[in-house]
Amino acid sequence: MNKVIGLTKVVILLLGLMSFQVSECEAQANSEPNKISQAVGDAKMAIVNARYDQAIDKLEQELATMPDDLEALTFLATARAYKESDFLKAKQHFEDAINKGGGASFVVSHSHEISAMSVGDPNDYCRGWLHLRKGEARFVAHSDAHSVVIPFSDIVEFKQNRMPKLFHIKFAKDKNYNFSPRSRDERESLLIIVMYQKLSRR
Repeated sequence: MNKVIGLTKVVILLLGLMSFQVSECEAQANSEPNKISQAVGDAKMAIVNARYDQAIDKLEQELATMPDDLEALTFLATARAYKESDFLKAKQHFEDAINKGGGASFVVSHSHEISAMSVGDPNDYCRGWLHLRKGEARFVAHSDAHSVVIPFSDIVEFKQNRMPKLFHIKFAKDKNYNFSPRSRDERESLLIIVMYQKLSRR
């Protein structure tokens, strides 16, 4: 009887630990790659809502007092990229942020369909942020359970689809995430891939 009770306690303990680990992974996938200030959080929301001037003002104010805020540097590059719609300039903005220790972040849509986004637009998708930082890619959905953290070491393929305005990340265990960039422009897809390549070499 005591053995049965002891075994039951062990099983309950293991199940509790497993539940904690799953919750911890989900929390990690749904969080930012680094801690962000209130100003950066407000600027991110402004970017999502296409209020780029507002985002730039907030981030420039933040950097005036906190010049080493790497997330502010990163999202300033994002806001400028979307405001200017000049992908060559955007490349330079992101490279400046990366060279100072930051990364690159983009507003994207993630397809829930298995193959539709390889050739055309999906009907079933969620929107969110694709964060590229040293060592990892992180998709954080705005209001969905499809967030994921992908270490660069797990990435098998990160490239444009047959329809080049779309791109995908294929990673370990034969998983594949298809994305569309905010601009629906193949040059933005290419920019995202170039930023991944730059960060993956660091």
